[in-house]
Amino acid sequence: AMNKSDLAKALSSGGGSGGSGGGGVGSGSGKRPAVPSLAHHSPIQMPRIETSGSHVESKPQSLHERLRKALPELCGEEDALQAIVGVASGFVGQVKKQDELSAKNRALTTEVTNLREQLSIFKDENKLLRELQDLDKKHSLDKGCEQVVASAKPGTAPGDIPPNGAFMSKQKFQGILKKHGLITLGPGAAHEGQHVFHIIAAANGGPDHTDNYLYALGGLFNQSTGNILDEFCVLAGKEKTRRAIAIALKVAKEAAKGEDVFAKKKIDKRDKSTGTLFPMGKHKKYFEKYPNNADAIAELMYKQGNDLWRNMRREKRNMQ
Repeated sequence: AMNKSDLAKALSSGGGSGGSGGGGVGSGSGKRPAVPSLAHHSPIQMPRIETSGSHVESKPQSLHERLRKALPELCGEEDALQAIVGVASGFVGQVKKQDELSAKNRALTTEVTNLREQLSIFKDENKLLRELQDLDKKHSLDKGCEQVVASAKPGTAPGDIPPNGAFMSKQKFQGILKKHGLITLGPGAAHEGQHVFHIIAAANGGPDHTDNYLYALGGLFNQSTGNILDEFCVLAGKEKTRRAIAIALKVAKEAAKGEDVFAKKKIDKRDKSTGTLFPMGKHKKYFEKYPNNADAIAELMYKQGNDLWRNMRREKRNMQ
């Protein structure tokens, strides 16, 4: 049998249909005989088959078939098998690498597809956001009010109102309104200007909180209503009334737990030695009927304020 080097040379010179033969490995005593080149082994072809004026020509035998026939004759069965195994191993290695590359390509293709889907979703969300922003601009309130809410940050200087409201003095709240041109003061005659207006009067347990402020109303009107017309919460609207009563009840609960809500300026004492909490003052009757139920109390007070306003309108019509 020939060695691997001789086999490689024989294979490299084979595959032709003619030509001169290759050299051997030498001859002589104790040496293997020269191995003829594969060039002398022409491809085996099948005979042509004529069919109705045309013919079908069979293909030459594959390299694998030719090797199976030629190699045992040239170099022995064992070396032939080793050669075939070597060629097959190399082929298997290439196939394995191609499979690995194909798997990586499939993974990359899947990742690219996912990214494209995410990009499409992002574009749709961005488009919807722009549409909502445009819609919000069309239906926004006064520009000054919009700026106050948009720039809101808790614990900042006058000019900002937190989205969920905050405790602050009337003076601080007045400064915010003044900064944005939302209050008209009366220099030298405060009652002729506008005052920050409590929905629930401080004397009735109404906190100094943005939820309990109805912006600014006429100074004389504020002074004359005092703490006897909290039912005029109808001016604030039902939702704002709910919030005003809810913050008043919350402060009352904090006081019941031992917190000094007056020392913390959550409710103004109005220069009195002791302050008043919502469940203990003029509105005690509402609290006893609907304990800790801000919605029910607001509904009742709002109804009474609306009835009062209806009677005033009736009196006005009778005067005409």
